[in-house]
Amino acid sequence: GGTLQVTCSNDESFTVALVQYNPSSSVTTAFPLVLIEKSVTGVSSDDLVNTYSLASADFGETSVVLGSHLFLMVKANGETTSPTVYVNLSVEIGYSK
Repeated sequence: GGTLQVTCSNDESFTVALVQYNPSSSVTTAFPLVLIEKSVTGVSSDDLVNTYSLASADFGETSVVLGSHLFLMVKANGETTSPTVYVNLSVEIGYSK
């Protein structure tokens, strides 16, 4: 599970995704694997935070390969007028031997 927090000066919607990328010298067409993707909305104030709880079931993929790079990506769902969007994501990542 985890927590996703978003704030921006307008009530615009965004898509936030945590993706995994596995660099390889032998694979030239590697694409990021989406671990979780969530539609979120700002709350029309830089001082207010919209918080979303993330459950294990929200994750499309739960395996993270050793050596993976994790990226947080944010995309506006339309033309945006917000000068700044703040996004914070906290997730628990464990491993087994």
